[in-house]
Amino acid sequence: MLDRAALVLCRHGAFARRRAENGRVSEGLTETGRREAEALAAVLAGAPRPLVLYASPQPRAVATAEVLARHLELPVHTDEDLAELRLGLGAAVPRERSAVLWELARAAPDVPPLAGAESLAALQLRALATLRGARLAHPGRIVVAVTHGGLLEAVHAGIAGRPLASLGGARLEIASGACSAWAEVDGALEELARNVPPSPAGRQGRGL
Repeated sequence: MLDRAALVLCRHGAFARRRAENGRVSEGLTETGRREAEALAAVLAGAPRPLVLYASPQPRAVATAEVLARHLELPVHTDEDLAELRLGLGAAVPRERSAVLWELARAAPDVPPLAGAESLAALQLRALATLRGARLAHPGRIVVAVTHGGLLEAVHAGIAGRPLASLGGARLEIASGACSAWAEVDGALEELARNVPPSPAGRQGRGL
């Protein structure tokens, strides 16, 4: 698929959070996450055209992108607009609460899931605009971005022209380390692969 790809979006590898004695929470890739990143780097090394590498600034995405950067000898361009849904809470949100807030965001995409947060529609707009800007800034290169599952759901819907409200009833589960790819055809994006694990064959019988 990489021979036609103009845009490749990857979810970060599997990660874990740890709380220090002072209460601060940090996160990093697990051993599985590192293997996922290494496998992804091996796949991208076979790209037929130069790559440019973007990432969300959140630690799990940066850690994944740094593995790719080391193998591919590329710099990592971090961009705040590739970050996950902005909840306005400042610290890492417990998984249980995050799941509830995401359910609210998917059910009412134009409404922030809590005061001070971002709506899913706003996330989609900023993500699509940022990715379009990256493609325009790097003609002839394949734009690779390491980001988050929720953002990828919104981007898939936006490119396909599906209403965000459909995510509430038909959520696209994005596996850690998985990628989707699009070709550019007459100025529009055409899906080549969706949610493919980072291996040459992929679980679905077709890889990137």
